[in-house]
Amino acid sequence: MKFYKKILFTFSINFIIQYFVFSAMLLNSLSDFTHNVSKFYIASIVGLVMVMLDITIHKIDYDTLNIPLFISVLSLLVLFLYLYRIQYAVNDDEYLKQLKENDSAAFLISKAMEAKTNSYEVAKITKNIIQNDSSGFIENTRNKLT
Repeated sequence: MKFYKKILFTFSINFIIQYFVFSAMLLNSLSDFTHNVSKFYIASIVGLVMVMLDITIHKIDYDTLNIPLFISVLSLLVLFLYLYRIQYAVNDDEYLKQLKENDSAAFLISKAMEAKTNSYEVAKITKNIIQNDSSGFIENTRNKLT
C-alpha cells in the first residue's frame, strides 16, 4: 500500500509541475496561461512516465515487479499518447487556447533571439513572429470565430 501512495504522489507532483509550472515558465506573460485538454494530456503523460520510472526503480531495488500495476500504467500511458495524437475532445475553442500558449512561447523565444541571431533568415522569422503577436493574431482570430 505504501508503494501505491508513493506512485500516486509521484504522479500528482509531476502532473502539477508539468501543467502549471513548466507551461507558465514558457509563456511571455502569465495572462497567456490557459487550461486546455492538450495540456492535460501532456501533463498526464509526463506523470505516467515518472510513475513508470518509479516502478522500474522499485523493480531494481527490491527485485520485484507488480505486473498488473506495470501493465495498467503502461496502458494508461499508451492511451493518453493516443488521445493526444488524435486530439480527442479538442474542439475549436480548445484548439485556440492551445494556440494562444504556443504563440506566447514563440513570442518569448523570438524576443530573446531577435538580438542574438546572425542569420538573416532567422531574423526574418523572429520579426514576423513578433509582429504577428503584437497584432494579437490569436485573439483576433478567436473574436472572429465567436
